[in-house]
Amino acid sequence: MTGKKITAALLCLILAAAMCLSACSGSSDKSSASAESAGPSATDASTNASNGASSGASSVASSSDSVPASSGKSLAEHGMDLIALIQDMVSDNVYTTIYMGSSQAVMDEIAKLGECDYSAPQAVYKVTVPNLAAFLDATIAANGGANTLSEPLKEYMRSRMILTVASMVNNMYGSAAIAAATICTAAGTFVSDELTENMLYVYVFENAHPILITFFQGEDSTVSATAMPLFAELSGSATTDDVKALFSNKGFEIVVEKVDYKP
Repeated sequence: MTGKKITAALLCLILAAAMCLSACSGSSDKSSASAESAGPSATDASTNASNGASSGASSVASSSDSVPASSGKSLAEHGMDLIALIQDMVSDNVYTTIYMGSSQAVMDEIAKLGECDYSAPQAVYKVTVPNLAAFLDATIAANGGANTLSEPLKEYMRSRMILTVASMVNNMYGSAAIAAATICTAAGTFVSDELTENMLYVYVFENAHPILITFFQGEDSTVSATAMPLFAELSGSATTDDVKALFSNKGFEIVVEKVDYKP
């Protein structure tokens, strides 16, 4: 792949991820609009509420001030809510038929996910990427974009770069796998004080492909989470080194730690 194509591919991934992130917060905007038509008391309640983007994700109760209250769940537990939604997606032919069209190749990849059991992970790993922004800057510079891309655009790309990592991993498994993983992606929003930086969680299972969840910080302790299946082979007995191998040859450094979580 040429240098210009690398930058174009990264930008496409970042823009797609940003659209997904916007969709996560869309439900709260709709709630505000409905509340305004219902009257002042409903509007006040809506201002203090934060809603999950999908039925499988956790919704957040409102508090007496402008910041919604935390549900009390851990990041790993919120992640399992999204994984349960993915299990529903891959187990329902109606859902997959609506979204995948007539592509037999994509259908075959989703069928692989449908054979997976996502009820209980064998382990959960936290992945942080300390030099991801520097990696992006180096890629931009190598392709002549250091002086052509505006600083606001570069900052926008840096802030959302973490959202592209799951797609980078699936890129090695072909276009059908990428399409299948995108169709079976679940997203939601919640409030948590646990997240101190953007990070990834990798859930490994005994008889299933791993799932990668991106946790992205918002304002007032809100968190946007996006869960995507990975078509990599990773067994339930995977180690931290095995998880690191998922991200090998991507050009950036990662740090992997096992999460203390038992379903």
